[in-house]
Amino acid sequence: LYVADRGAGRLWRLRDRNQDGRYEFKQALPQRFDQPSGLAISGKKIYISDRNAVWVMNGMNPPRKLAGLVNSGSRGTHHPLSLTENGKTLYLGLSTKAGEAKLLQLNVETGEAALVQNKETNQEIIGLVAFGDSAPWLALEHGIGPSLKNITPISHSHSFKSLALPVSAAISEKSDWPAAFKNKVIVSRQSGGGYDVL
Repeated sequence: LYVADRGAGRLWRLRDRNQDGRYEFKQALPQRFDQPSGLAISGKKIYISDRNAVWVMNGMNPPRKLAGLVNSGSRGTHHPLSLTENGKTLYLGLSTKAGEAKLLQLNVETGEAALVQNKETNQEIIGLVAFGDSAPWLALEHGIGPSLKNITPISHSHSFKSLALPVSAAISEKSDWPAAFKNKVIVSRQSGGGYDVL
């Protein structure tokens, strides 16, 4: 499991060898990033987004800049990433200073970007999750849905704070996840009383 630590600008690698939900090994990767907020993994490749760029690491080799974000008009806070199951398409969520949310598709080799969806909103995209090889579901601060044009709002007294996570990939014969969670999206949200999971 890889975890992005925005405050420290680090990535952590956690190992749970016996798959009991508790890690036995924690290692900080030597590379530093500027408030990393997005992670996606395909084989030995790790894609990382921070305030300035989308990076790709192959194994433990130094990161290579895949796409710059400095001139993108981004607010510079959340840049969630999601890979399709085949690892060929990388999606990037971008929220602009001009009040627009954008879903971009990045070429995993060249970093060339293509606009997939956009919507005028002051809400940030805080999470993406792809099922199979289709475009990902999106979580905004106050809504979630299969596209920017089809967002189900939630109360403004609540806000999504973490990435939307698919559990279908985690469900196997060895998994403790209930079978009823297959093909579902799990998100956490914050309210006045703390966090809850949906």
